[in-house]
Amino acid sequence: MKICYFHSDITLKGGIERVLSILTTKQVQDFNQEVIIVSQYKTFSLPNFVFNERVKIVYLTNRMYDGTPGSFHRLLILLQNRKKIKHFFQANKFDIILSQAFPNTFLLLYSHISLRNVIAVEHVYYNYYNKWIKKIRILVYKKVKAVVVLTNNDKKYFTKYLPNVYVIPNPIELSIRYKAPLSNKKIISIGRLEYQKGYDNLIKIFSNIHKQHPEWVLDIWGEGSWKKRLQIQIKEARLESCFFLKGITTEINEKLKEASIFVVSSRFEGFSMVLVEAMSQGIPCASFDCPNGPSDIITHRKDGLLIADQNIAELEKAILELIQNKSLREELGKQAFKKIECFDVNLIIKKWNQLYNCVVNDHE
Repeated sequence: MKICYFHSDITLKGGIERVLSILTTKQVQDFNQEVIIVSQYKTFSLPNFVFNERVKIVYLTNRMYDGTPGSFHRLLILLQNRKKIKHFFQANKFDIILSQAFPNTFLLLYSHISLRNVIAVEHVYYNYYNKWIKKIRILVYKKVKAVVVLTNNDKKYFTKYLPNVYVIPNPIELSIRYKAPLSNKKIISIGRLEYQKGYDNLIKIFSNIHKQHPEWVLDIWGEGSWKKRLQIQIKEARLESCFFLKGITTEINEKLKEASIFVVSSRFEGFSMVLVEAMSQGIPCASFDCPNGPSDIITHRKDGLLIADQNIAELEKAILELIQNKSLREELGKQAFKKIECFDVNLIIKKWNQLYNCVVNDHE
């Protein structure tokens, strides 16, 4: 089976790229599938994540991928590649094309590429786009073979308008996990420094926590356009000695091992891959029940703490409870370690292969 992943830029340092490195490695190693990643842009010289040498990566341009995610400017940038996309897919045939995110699927249609063997893969929650783009998305997705979403909540929205909608969550490689000792007085969060992640609210929360527990620190790993804004807020709150913006890391698991609590303060998520990764290390997690993802991952007070969306006071209470109750930290971490086995790549890849076979058999 010849499979193509059509993506904007495989050299970026986000959740999509991390997921593709896990999935494609499993595909070529265990199922001997022929996998090609078609990347429209090449912001960095090499992918940030490790890909198996048998996974072929093709770059349509060597240009940097610019623009804010979800913006009209970024869509215009993508549209510039129409001729290159049309030429590539006319010259190369695949059993399945996995289009990563709606703008890329729209671009395939705009480039006059048939969508009859395309699986549209959603990485953001349903209401991420405005109402006009959502209407266009439904029209485009009526032409694809299947739509894959990350959460059950997203499926409920899409199935109002579309058949053949499947829930396949992001996978994690459990063979490399390690149970964190939970011995350090450290809270951690991982994500881009953007409005979406709600780190401005997390600074407010930690400012209050610091007054009661000055020995605890909080690390955020990630970069983004909000960095300077957050640095100013940290300085104004006088938290420079305990609230740190640590930048980019390729050693996520190593950083997680150092923490005793993981926090998701996001205003919205597509799935929250980092939440799954934290739980896989046995770290107790406190998360807003934001749209979408956390409620598909955490069962409140069984394997984590799930807080009413954007209730800042309640998230503060939840973090304080974890700080003050060591036995609760240990129990939630223990249950999280077990819960996350359902996201093992060996189980997730079976779901993908079942879908691939359905698409190929139906196409034949």
